[in-house]
Amino acid sequence: MGPDESGHLAELTRLLWRQRELIGELQYRLEVQQLLMTNGRQDRLHLAVADVESALERIRDLEDRRLGVVAECAVQLGLPVAASLRELIGAAPDPWAFALADHQAELLRIVSDTEELAAANRALAARGVEESRQAFATFGGAAVTTYGRNGGRTGLGLPPTLVDRDA
Repeated sequence: MGPDESGHLAELTRLLWRQRELIGELQYRLEVQQLLMTNGRQDRLHLAVADVESALERIRDLEDRRLGVVAECAVQLGLPVAASLRELIGAAPDPWAFALADHQAELLRIVSDTEELAAANRALAARGVEESRQAFATFGGAAVTTYGRNGGRTGLGLPPTLVDRDA
């Protein structure tokens, strides 16, 4: 393997390290978002959402760069331009194959962890929306539903206690 191939593989490993770092930053931002939601700090939630979106944008930008380098590595290793990281691992000489395999395993792990964290945040957000809907229904005097003793939904029929509409 010539220096050009090593240069492309070295660049790919640098990009994979950076991608791992950015996903770690995304996890942190999702954790901050989760803390704000669980502590009722909706006044700051928009900042956390913007931070998550910014982190995702940086990951997407890096992914575009990584795909270009993967294509260069693939061509130089005699693989199709659209080769996967797994295919690169199979064709690359050591120590590059080992380094790429390590990156792939770690990326799969942290992406899975990040997806779980994002799913938990979506569930918290959905619960918050439902609680807000229930609160607005209470203000309007509409019947509020909840779970009864047997697990089925039941109406609470709460009167508007926060606002005296006759006053």
